[in-house]
Amino acid sequence: MLCYYWFASKALLDSSKTSMQNVVLKQAEFIEYWIEERERYIANLAAEEFLYTKDRTAVQAFLEQKFPQSLDFSVLKMANIEGITIAASSGPAGIFVGDRDYYLAAVYGRPGHTYISEVLFSRASGIPSLVIASPVARGDQVVGVLIGVVDMERISRLLCVLDLGQTGESFLINKQGYLLTEAKYAQELIQKGVIQGSVVLNLKSGLDTERIWYSQSGTVRYQDYRGRPVLAAYYVMPEMKWALVIKKDIEEILARTGEHALGIGLLIGLAASLLFLPVFMVIVKRLIEEPLCSLAGAAQRIAAGELGCTVDNLASPWEINTLTQSFNTMSTRLKEYHFRLLAQVDLIETQKAELGYQNEELLRAQTGLLEINR
Repeated sequence: MLCYYWFASKALLDSSKTSMQNVVLKQAEFIEYWIEERERYIANLAAEEFLYTKDRTAVQAFLEQKFPQSLDFSVLKMANIEGITIAASSGPAGIFVGDRDYYLAAVYGRPGHTYISEVLFSRASGIPSLVIASPVARGDQVVGVLIGVVDMERISRLLCVLDLGQTGESFLINKQGYLLTEAKYAQELIQKGVIQGSVVLNLKSGLDTERIWYSQSGTVRYQDYRGRPVLAAYYVMPEMKWALVIKKDIEEILARTGEHALGIGLLIGLAASLLFLPVFMVIVKRLIEEPLCSLAGAAQRIAAGELGCTVDNLASPWEINTLTQSFNTMSTRLKEYHFRLLAQVDLIETQKAELGYQNEELLRAQTGLLEINR
């Protein structure tokens, strides 16, 4: 059974590795496609001539008009060449973003290329966000940057649609190992005082990110941020500088092993019972059935008048041997009682004969007296 448990555990882990790796690859493809859609939207919007031919008020109205169709962006912004936002679909303008990597890449990077930032805290809202930036150009001259901001909470909701079991969860991490999306057990960590507020960019996953970025995809067993042993599958998305991770507690994965072991144990027990049933029946026949048949036969012989017959002790259970000994004792005593009864009958017959003879003598004497008296 221990061997079975080991093999069953290994089989379950191997199966989980394969299925989790397939899931993480499919989910990563979906996330990449989701980001690409928003890249294309910002790139197409940045190519609008309207953005650099109209004044600030007109650009503001344009962004407000486009925002309802903006594919989950929390805000659309336009920054001028000085790095200051001049218009926004919502919220304040006039915020300096000229030192942000995404802004510098859009202004000084490859012409016409759209850039994706690392996850950062928005200066306007303070919320962990992803920024997609595309240069607004008049000919070959960059005159501003169009910015689309996505709250990471929106991407967290995308990951929550996965059904990973009771303990499973998925999240994104950066190369430093920090979570970029919310954790399933965030409230538990907050209650324990491990973190305060959002886990994004505040909580490390516990994974060896150097190994993950080296191998790009695979599975690994490790202690997660709760200190629990888990099995994880990961996939690195180089363009976003992210890795998608899905994980599940080892305990939950192996819980099915006990159920399987119980079922196999019952099957083995049943098979063993069927295998040894003939042997068991022979033993029962030898130890119980044959002695009982011998006792029954002896009882029938006694009933037929063969008093004193006995049964030999066989290799039987103690109870059967005791019953045999009691039967033999009873049979012997019945024979003795029979002989005593016969002796008593003979004695009575002898005494009866003597009484008859004496009666005849008395009768003759009585007859003689009668003759004399006449």
